[in-house]
Amino acid sequence: MKTPLKSSDGSSAAVGGSRRAVFYRRQAEHPDAERIAAPAQVLQMQAQTYDEEATPLEAISPALAGQAKRIAVRVHDRILLLDAKNVLSVQAEGNYVLLQSESESYLVRETISMMAKKLRPNGFIQIHRSLLINVAGVEEIQPCGTGEYIVQMRGGKRFTATRTYKNNLKSLAKVWIGADRFLED
Repeated sequence: MKTPLKSSDGSSAAVGGSRRAVFYRRQAEHPDAERIAAPAQVLQMQAQTYDEEATPLEAISPALAGQAKRIAVRVHDRILLLDAKNVLSVQAEGNYVLLQSESESYLVRETISMMAKKLRPNGFIQIHRSLLINVAGVEEIQPCGTGEYIVQMRGGKRFTATRTYKNNLKSLAKVWIGADRFLED
């Protein structure tokens, strides 16, 4: 049978057989508490430094933060870096998306919802459940009688903005000069 012992500092110890266990009342009394706490504080500081709002470019260099974002696309055995401003639309193709510029298209393994989150700061809005457009490429918006809109992009490509995503077009109309009353209900 193990016999509990009290040490001079008030901690408990149990002695018996060939095993010996020491139980500490408070975590701070643990002999390795300082050694364990130091790396944890460093990790906590690093987590605060790299918050979700900071983009990787901003973390590397604040001077690069103002530059246009680039999208990495794997083509055969190489990786192309496309400027986000040159991409006119992003269409869902299952678990892939089709990035379309005026002259070329690229298939990327990513969902439309993830691309929407990543490209929103670059001026992309969702106008259909499977379509994002770059607002810089919009040339014309035509209302339809059904509450939908036809959006014509640079290069002549036309897309339908559904009623569900009409509010995204309305938010654009607030910043465009002369278009604020055009998209009213």
